[in-house]
Amino acid sequence: MLPVQSPLRRELSHLFDMDTQLQQDLQNRLRCVEGHVRGIAAMVTNDRPIADILLQMDAVEGSLRAIRRLLLETELEALLEHASVPSGQTRDQFRANLVAFLEFSGRNG
Repeated sequence: MLPVQSPLRRELSHLFDMDTQLQQDLQNRLRCVEGHVRGIAAMVTNDRPIADILLQMDAVEGSLRAIRRLLLETELEALLEHASVPSGQTRDQFRANLVAFLEFSGRNG
């Protein structure tokens, strides 16, 4: 994602506005994650088995990955409306490649 103060970010700011439905979806997903994390904290307090705690932590990480992917795809979709796609690729292939690259770089950067 572009830094908040980036001149390019300011120039393209209209592309990054979230619609109300997306905001609501993200809020719902994040509240679910928040509740799940509180549940994990309670598991730690109640001295639950480590395997159970780790399983729940993995579920939270999966939810956060899904949220990140939704944000990436939404932002890329807005950017792709104004971009030219490299020859030999469809717009969907190009978007999928960009999402995969960004997810990989986010995990390894």
